[in-house]
Order: sequence, then structure tokens, then C-alpha cells
Amino acid sequence: MEEPLDRTRILVFGGSGSGKTSLCNTLTRSSRPTSSSPRGVTTKPHISQFSIDDTPIEIIDTAGLHESNYGSVPQDQAMEAIIELVNNAEKGFSLLIHVVRGPRILEDHDEDYDFFVNKMVNNKIPVILVVTGCENEKSMQGWVVQHDKE
Repeated sequence: MEEPLDRTRILVFGGSGSGKTSLCNTLTRSSRPTSSSPRGVTTKPHISQFSIDDTPIEIIDTAGLHESNYGSVPQDQAMEAIIELVNNAEKGFSLLIHVVRGPRILEDHDEDYDFFVNKMVNNKIPVILVVTGCENEKSMQGWVVQHDKE
């Protein structure tokens, strides 16, 4: 029988520039650096801790996927780092957050989801999809309703 987690552990993953660090900053009330430059800012996993109603929460921000080999963290290294995090997490994760930059959902997003959710954790960990970049949509909720089957 698995030992219960002593805290809620969340792994945040997604493409470079999708808004992973901004999301983590919002949730933890932090101000880690972000950028709109072509190169990612997060180069290694970053762990932040906070509490909600006395429940300790640990959120892990990861380097962005899909940067070129000239980016801050080449694709193969970013992928290997996340795989290592998942494989070496003694107490596992409570939640995965997949961050994608909208309003378009690309094949890379589907492949990332399939790899991490279906293959790495065998659909055993809940996943939240966070779509960023919908600020210019007439109705952000309308975008979700319109594209819920895609």
C-alpha cells in the first residue's frame, strides 16, 4: 500500500512561453522572472511551497518544451528533466497541470499530453489543462465551450 502524501504535490509542464511560470507566480504569490523573449527563462525545475487552509502545497515549475537546440534548454534536455522528476518522485504527484498557449491547440500539445498523462503516469494522476493567451477572445469562457471537443 502506498504511503499517503504529506502535502499536495503539483507538476506544471508545457511548451516554452506557454505561461507556466506566470501561473506558478499567481498561485504562489511569487515573482519569479518571466519573459516574452524567444528563449525560455526557466532552465531547471523550480519548487515553490505554499498553503491553502493549512494544507501544504508544493508546485514544481519545469523548463519549457519545444525550444530549439539553440534555446535556453533544448527539447531533449527539457523532456529528460521532466521524465526524471516523475520517475524519481518518491511520493509521486497529486496533480499535473498542462499549460498551453492558446487560442490554438497544436499537435505538440496533444503529443505532450499523451506522453506525460497516458504513458508516464498511466492516467493515474488528475490533470488540469490551463489555456493561456485568450485575453483577446470576445468571451474566454465561450472559447472553452466552443472548443471543448478538440
